[in-house]
Amino acid sequence: MAAWEPFRNNVDMDKEEHMLKSLVKERPKKDESNVTGSMAAMKAWHTVDRRARDALRRNSHLPLVEAFEERILVYVKSAEAGEVLTLEVQDPFHRLVLHGICEFYGLVSNTVSKWEDTAGGFSLVTRTHIRKKKHPKSSDSVQPVRLVDFLSAMKNGVPNSEAAA
Repeated sequence: MAAWEPFRNNVDMDKEEHMLKSLVKERPKKDESNVTGSMAAMKAWHTVDRRARDALRRNSHLPLVEAFEERILVYVKSAEAGEVLTLEVQDPFHRLVLHGICEFYGLVSNTVSKWEDTAGGFSLVTRTHIRKKKHPKSSDSVQPVRLVDFLSAMKNGVPNSEAAA
């Protein structure tokens, strides 16, 4: 402790306050309204779970991503408040992809599995329920860049600013 005493005693409080005030003035405020499409897509991409991002990056599953994305976009554009989209997706990998797409578009998704009595006996039915988040900023506006286009641009090495075009 004694080694730090000369340093602690030489701090001028007025200079420290002046420096801190100048740092606060220099820091520009972020303007969220002026976000470009590619920046918004990149921001949305970072909200997706790591495992879902890995699943979405796979080349062979772009048709699956596109099919799920079409259903979700129709829901986002036309659904009323409180309306829930329910999809029966049995494959665990497909559900992971679906949850990733929902995260990209700022939607809440949860999967429920239960045994149901069918004509052939009991079977396990898995349903994914998708709904809009309660705060209006997140789900009122649709992403300007579609996830499929964003993924294609990433795979082709196109810089983010060109992905929105």
